[in-house]
Amino acid sequence: MLFNFRSCLMSALAFSAILPASAQEAPPPPEEQQQANTSEMLTNWLMIDVLDRNCRIFGLTDRVALTREIGAYTRVWRASQGAATPDALLANLTGLTETAVERAEEINCDDAMNYLFQARREYFRSLLAQIVSAAGNESWDSEPDAIKASWQALVNEIGGFFGGEEFNRLRSIFEAEVEGADLDREELWSQLRPILFATHWQLSVAEDGFSVYPQRQAGGQFNYVFTRNETEEDLPYSITAPTEIAVSGEDGQPHALLSATGKSDDDRVVVFLQKYDSSAQPNELNAGMLVQQPAQAGIAPSLRSFDAEPLPEADCPTDFCFIFPAEATPPTDNAQNRAIQLVFTPATEEAE
Repeated sequence: MLFNFRSCLMSALAFSAILPASAQEAPPPPEEQQQANTSEMLTNWLMIDVLDRNCRIFGLTDRVALTREIGAYTRVWRASQGAATPDALLANLTGLTETAVERAEEINCDDAMNYLFQARREYFRSLLAQIVSAAGNESWDSEPDAIKASWQALVNEIGGFFGGEEFNRLRSIFEAEVEGADLDREELWSQLRPILFATHWQLSVAEDGFSVYPQRQAGGQFNYVFTRNETEEDLPYSITAPTEIAVSGEDGQPHALLSATGKSDDDRVVVFLQKYDSSAQPNELNAGMLVQQPAQAGIAPSLRSFDAEPLPEADCPTDFCFIFPAEATPPTDNAQNRAIQLVFTPATEEAE
């Protein structure tokens, strides 16, 4: 099924080396041809990744969905490479990435719109299939209202993109495919939740006049930036995609919210937190960092703590925004040897 979806995209983009429409009936291609097919398809998806960074047509929800789609196809590509060693896989993937960058450099952002919309068609199909498959999961009733609203916003966005007739046709196809199937709907729902985190994050920061876009250059762990909608200026922080954590409120009870960590342009650790409900606890937070350094080369182990400062309100797109002192940032040659724990406590209490 993955090949069929991808071949639709590659055909629409007029790329070569795609599987024919009758791929399901035809005998499988020789191993070398299959490797060439998957390599070409992955290169095209990597090109879409570069175009998305360069042109910033869509926001965080699309970016997380696109990244997941590329990751899934990268696994298909790795599996197609047979007994290739890890070093050979890395070298081959580096070559595909370089080719993707070269192709993207020849496409301006006006022309990139067509490529990105065709890609969106494919990962929206994947998302709709997963939404249908996860329907009826037992976790739905206990989800925050914001997650349910994000689910509805995502469904509306997919429906608006395809149009009512095509949306209903696709939904019927996916419903027929999963009817009577023994599915782990809880697992499927858990896989869908990061997309909903991204949707809630995107909708929330938009209320304060911000968007979230990918870094123009691949940034490793910290792949996203906040952008002021009015000026299209990036804030001087790069962050991860949001994840869900639990933080104690003034009532002493844990409250779920979303968190993204990152670094400032001057290499200081930053943390952004967004509540599901702006009226919910906690109302005020302190942030601290515990850093454990193991013993090495005759140096005794140590445990240090650092307190964060709130970012200026103008630079804070979320409910809580913190920046740590420069001393909390580990030296590059020592970063992997440290254990770091972030600690959040209500502002009325002292951090432990």
